[in-house]
Amino acid sequence: MHVLHVSNSIAAGGSELHLLTLCRQLGRRGVRQTVAYLHERPVSRILKGEFEAAGIRTLPVGADGRYNVLFPLTVSAIVARVRPDILHTHLPRADLAGGFVKLRRRDLPWVVSMHNIYGRHSWSGPALLPLLDVVWRRADRIIAISGAVKEWLVRGRGVPADRVRVIHYGIDPAPFAAAPPEAKQQWGLDGRPVVAAIGRLTPHKGFAGLIASWRIVHRARPDAVLAIAGWDVGGYRRELEAQIDSLGLTGAVRLLGFVDDVPAFLAASDVFVLPSTSEGFGQVVIEAMAASRPVVVTRIPPLTEIVADGETGVLVAPDDQDALAAALVRLLTNPDQAAAMGVRGRDRVLTMFSAGRMADQTLEVYSRLGRDHDA
Repeated sequence: MHVLHVSNSIAAGGSELHLLTLCRQLGRRGVRQTVAYLHERPVSRILKGEFEAAGIRTLPVGADGRYNVLFPLTVSAIVARVRPDILHTHLPRADLAGGFVKLRRRDLPWVVSMHNIYGRHSWSGPALLPLLDVVWRRADRIIAISGAVKEWLVRGRGVPADRVRVIHYGIDPAPFAAAPPEAKQQWGLDGRPVVAAIGRLTPHKGFAGLIASWRIVHRARPDAVLAIAGWDVGGYRRELEAQIDSLGLTGAVRLLGFVDDVPAFLAASDVFVLPSTSEGFGQVVIEAMAASRPVVVTRIPPLTEIVADGETGVLVAPDDQDALAAALVRLLTNPDQAAAMGVRGRDRVLTMFSAGRMADQTLEVYSRLGRDHDA
């Protein structure tokens, strides 16, 4: 079986790292793969070398410009050249190309991976949703990364429920298992309890509310530090820096920018927090759980699919700064309870969110589609 993946980019981000993990796992199961990517804008680390080290050919589409409307023709030409058995697209622009290919190649099974709930917050293409609705309904199968994404597709976008399969993100837990002793030294955090957060610096990640809640944490645990890792998007970092300064939290809250070694960063932490108001899945939460860290997250779908409240972490209402601070203080001051949550969280990842499980379920989708088209 040969699968052609089409992705918006191969710069390190949630969906791109997911694709890399999926490709590695499928390759171990004998699936031949090619990845075509629309652009290579260096907003973060480029994954081209890692794909190719795994034996996965990468092909640039050359659609760097936002207003480049000819890229579906290029993707169609790539399909004609590599002759895949399955076309699998990731992210909306790639889905548009997939829809164009499907018009010309009705015999080619087409799978869409839906990585988010689009049209809200910082997504820049809500005007495309009516067109994407038509495109998504033409897909043979859609893989939704969470139950929340499936519900949005079925109830909000009119996609038939029987075409949507929920397959949660999966990770390789091995890199998160070992906690290097020098991890805290790398960020100058020696001797301090650390609460870690990871995510692009955008409003819907909830970092402004988290920083506001840190005033309460700081009064109870002045020795603790909040370390936030993530790319700045649109200059939002300046607003967060001004907030930190105005609240007198300089030194107690640190914005670290993009962190390339996520396992080491998580190893340097004692508690992980994700205060988002919206998520498609929340892969970083299962990474923190794989690192045996207790997690505090907002009580929103799909984070409620990941975290067992009171067992592997704590769920708090969105924008409830008092509850968020209380949960963080409780875990920081009860390390035995926090450690037990972390152990149970890792067990949950091994059972429910492994990369192998994700790959097996994806391969099942491919195989069923192949049989349906051969019938």
